[in-house]
Parts: sequence; C-alpha cells; structure tokens
Amino acid sequence: NTTKILTVSCPHSICTFLLAPKIAAFQVLEPQINVHLVPSNTVLSHTDFSADLALRLSSSNSEGLEHRDIADCSYVLAYSPLVFSSDEQLLKGIYNVPFLLDDSRDINDALETLCDDLGIALSKLNITLRVNDSVPVLLNIMMGAGIGLVNKLLIRDQISEVTIKYYSETEV
Repeated sequence: NTTKILTVSCPHSICTFLLAPKIAAFQVLEPQINVHLVPSNTVLSHTDFSADLALRLSSSNSEGLEHRDIADCSYVLAYSPLVFSSDEQLLKGIYNVPFLLDDSRDINDALETLCDDLGIALSKLNITLRVNDSVPVLLNIMMGAGIGLVNKLLIRDQISEVTIKYYSETEV
C-alpha cells in the first residue's frame, strides 16, 4: 500500500473547528491518505505553494483557480448562555457587552446587513476585539467574554444550551 498525501490549505477557523476534530475518523476510513493541514488566513499563491485543496469561508473567487461553493456560509449572531439566557435578553443588552469581530470583508458586509435588519446602530456596538480570524472570536464567545457574528458552519458542533447559542432570527 502506497501512502498518498492530501495537502489542504484553509483558514485557522476551518482547521480548528471543522477539519482537525474529524481527521482521526477520516484516517480510519482512508488509512492510505495522510492529510497535511496548512492553516493560513491569507490566500496562498498557487504558484508559490502546492495544495491539493484550498478551503475558504468566502464565495469570492481567486482569478485562475477553479471555485465551487460546497456549503452554506451564512452568518449568525452568536452568544454564550453564560451571558444571555435568551434571544430577548441578547437584544436588550446588545450595546452593553463586548462585540468581538472577525474583521474580514464578508463578515463586515453581513454585520451591516444584520444591523439594518434588526434596527441595531452599528456605531453603538461595543466592538472590543478586531481580528482576522474567527478562532479567537469563537473561543471568547464560548467563554462568555462577548458576542459576535460568526459563520454558522463553524459553530454547528458547538451549538447547545451550555456552550454557544445564536440569535434565531439572524442568518445573513
């Protein structure tokens, strides 16, 4: 049996929350494939780096690369049950808690849409953290350190009454 290497380039958030937890099960099913995860929040040049597969949470297409949407990338307003016990409490206290922001273009666009849809003043949000990746945002939300707009795909395994919740009326 020859071992094959599958090199996957993806943002840290996809690596941390979607791929890494599933690698062991994949290796049992496909022992001849050795998966190399290459987490990076920048789009690596395909001329400088060879990846078999590049995953992104955006539908934007890099020129010259084949592009397929493989999942719904909607965003939801996520919060910890440690901070709010219900969606109603969230909306009442939205300006009083830290808002944690993954500062990517797609999320900023979705945040503007969310604020317009819910009548929330974007300028009044208490944005205390701006990062270029969802990992610190999600970890801080789960610890009860704030709220944030996150990709629903990233939190699907964490959604519960104990770990993380999302405002049910939002999906942008």
